[in-house]
This record gives sequence, C-alpha cells and structure tokens, in this order.
Amino acid sequence: MIQKIFLIRNIIIGFTGIFLGLIIGGIFSRILTVTDFIQIESDVYIINQLIVKNNPLDFLSIIVVSGIIVLVSAYIPLKKIKK
Repeated sequence: MIQKIFLIRNIIIGFTGIFLGLIIGGIFSRILTVTDFIQIESDVYIINQLIVKNNPLDFLSIIVVSGIIVLVSAYIPLKKIKK
C-alpha cells in the first residue's frame, strides 16, 4: 500500500511539473517569437535580436523524455523499498 501511494504521488508531482514547465516555457517562447524582448549587440554579432522558432515536435519530445525520466525516477526508489 505504501509503495502504491509513493508511486502515485511521485508521478503526480512529476507530471504536474512537466505540465507547468510546458505552459510557462510555451508562454515565454511565444513572447520571444512575437516581440523583440531580447536585444543582441549588432556590432558584436551578425543579428540584432534573438530568433525563436516554436516546433511542436520539440514540445512533444520534451513531454516524452520528461515523462520517461519521471517514471524511472519514481520506480527506482520503489524497487529499493520492496527489498
């Protein structure tokens, strides 16, 4: 019973972090896409503003890899509790 509670709580916390991170990251990425929020010194670099591209595949890969990390990090301590 303790193992099930431990696993469920870790998964809920992990996926909540993934969800909030994607929302906050998506908002900042959208802001950087539409505005000239970050200015770069054009005498030092070739460009004068940061160019951001929002690719849905990037967001999907972040969800998948982060989800795998959450599941593995929840399962490893659970396996040690069983022993």
